[in-house]
Amino acid sequence: MVDMRKTKIICTVGPKTETKEQIQKLIEAGSNALRLNTSHLTVQKCVDLIRTINEVRVDKGLPLSIIVDLAGSKIRTGSLSSEQIEMKRGATVTLTSEPVVGSESILHINYSKLANRVKPGQKILLDDGKVELKVTKVQNKGIKCDVISGGSITAQRGVNIPNVDIDLPLLTDEDMEFIKACSKESVDYFCFSFVRNAESIVEARKVISSFGDFGLIAKIETAQALNDLERICEVSDGVLVARGDLGVETALEEVPILQKRITAMARDHAVPVIIATQMLESMLENPTPTRAEIADIANAIFDGADALLLTSETAIGNYPVKSVEIMSKTAQEAEKWFEDLRHDKPKLENIATKDIPQAIAKSCWDLSKCIGAKAIITSTASGGTARRISRFRPSAAIIATTPEEKTFHRLSIVWGVTPIVIPQVNTTDVMIHVAAERAKASGFVRTGDVVIVTSGVPCGVVGTTNMIKVHEVE
Repeated sequence: MVDMRKTKIICTVGPKTETKEQIQKLIEAGSNALRLNTSHLTVQKCVDLIRTINEVRVDKGLPLSIIVDLAGSKIRTGSLSSEQIEMKRGATVTLTSEPVVGSESILHINYSKLANRVKPGQKILLDDGKVELKVTKVQNKGIKCDVISGGSITAQRGVNIPNVDIDLPLLTDEDMEFIKACSKESVDYFCFSFVRNAESIVEARKVISSFGDFGLIAKIETAQALNDLERICEVSDGVLVARGDLGVETALEEVPILQKRITAMARDHAVPVIIATQMLESMLENPTPTRAEIADIANAIFDGADALLLTSETAIGNYPVKSVEIMSKTAQEAEKWFEDLRHDKPKLENIATKDIPQAIAKSCWDLSKCIGAKAIITSTASGGTARRISRFRPSAAIIATTPEEKTFHRLSIVWGVTPIVIPQVNTTDVMIHVAAERAKASGFVRTGDVVIVTSGVPCGVVGTTNMIKVHEVE
């Protein structure tokens, strides 16, 4: 029996979950995709993990995305004179791009244009906002700041400058080393950090395409990205709501609204949307989550998220497998109420389009409601038809048949979609028969159930979805 949960779960692999046995347990607990964070990996370690994950997913025969999350360009502090330093409120500190060893009075910042980007009164945040500074004086070789909110920091901490346009490249030399090595392995998606506009994704795609065919996920975590959100959705294969940096780059109280806005925009473009950061943070140390975390998971599902991402919880937490199990159970319970609580129906029902693939997707949703279909079976080469149908969040299961292994794995992060690999067929009748038999074997449908089938005629031609059929399972 296949897991009927529609919301997908992505787990980050780390020191607590990097063995083959631990990876198997994550998948058995409900993980639909595994993320590798290059910020904490060497290139060789990343390659080794990809190979281990691929071995497990081949053994299990399950759809499972492998996502390589690139560190990207980020402003950071430099080395320190001790393991950590205390930034005391009311103290004065100088920020400089000069090569200095950091102390309580001076910190190296790896951005040479900082003096040209800030002015007195500007807020600067260190280590995801744990320390807040205010610029008092700008000089060529250093920026004088007052410590407004103090705290301890360690070396190589992130620096955020809200509402300031930072002109850093999307990809670093280190990112390119990961891309070159990982592109030779079984990677499905590359995830890009600190995306600022659609052009950066377009340029990244040009670079990536020279190494092969990979999905690109844009992390939305900067104010600039919010200003170009629609175009970013148009050119990406997925978006990730990175609430950590987003809550530093923008007002913290705006994050819930931004989450809803980003989710809605991604769904408008049939692009899978992932919600991340502190989903079950308390389970780093504790065996049970807080009630607020459970509510957060449910509300992300009610917002329309395709997938939920566990980061530290499964990478370094004490209860990685239990975190997945709890997220899965919570998702299944929330999904029971999704249809009653969803607020997007009027908008979706009023869609009028001359775009045939979009019209086909909407018609599948409308028809499934009308006849109470148990499943919508779609034949897809690229996964586009399945994503467009998923946008409407039908109650019926979405079964995507494909001859493409890459599509089989990439669709594992798309809401409600169960991908099935079938051989390339020449007729729709054969496709329907094979898909229906597989759906029966998996427990999605039974003999006598009514399903909706959508495909392209002629069969097997990419981009020709133009047919809908109502079919009774034999």
